[in-house]
Amino acid sequence: MPKSNKKSPKKANKTAKPAVKKEFVFHNVTPEELLPDGETILEFTIPGRPATKKTHQRVVKMGGFTRILPSEQYERYEKYCKPFCEEVWKNLGKEPLDFGVSVCLKVVVDTWVMGDVTGYQQSIGDIIEKHGIIANDMWIHWTDDGSHTMLPPDKENARVEIVIKRFRHPKEQYRAEQEAAEKRKIEKREAKKQGEENNEQPTP
Repeated sequence: MPKSNKKSPKKANKTAKPAVKKEFVFHNVTPEELLPDGETILEFTIPGRPATKKTHQRVVKMGGFTRILPSEQYERYEKYCKPFCEEVWKNLGKEPLDFGVSVCLKVVVDTWVMGDVTGYQQSIGDIIEKHGIIANDMWIHWTDDGSHTMLPPDKENARVEIVIKRFRHPKEQYRAEQEAAEKRKIEKREAKKQGEENNEQPTP
């Protein structure tokens, strides 16, 4: 059967939806942000043996896609940490730290079977973000006090000791410039609006 030379009608182009401009949001400056670098903001301990996200990760299929999930052990630990984190920060009416900080971590497990330092840092970073101590773990600069992050095992007192200090992040300068530029735009719009309103007023 000969092929038809008729071309199938083209589908009408859908009208593109106009991009929705996101409203600029200024971050809230808290007293902790005004502290000098090196000043301690928070120091607390989470008792119990910590878990890392990398150990015993799970590969699952969800909606046709393959996803890697943290271990069930980590998920239990994340929930376990919630009251300890909220007690020292959120429950005191504190807002998440939305600026640069340094975090000194000391990890004490109960046996000589230990995870790697990076795994514990990733775990604790995600946990203090999830439970409202910091706004984003990108603000963290991991530091130490001259001794190793991993301390000798303590069978009776496994724990994680966390010290958070003010430590300015390079992106804070970028954010400050963006907010200053937005403030100038707002002031310019307000001045223009005020001028138009003055011009519209009837002459006595």
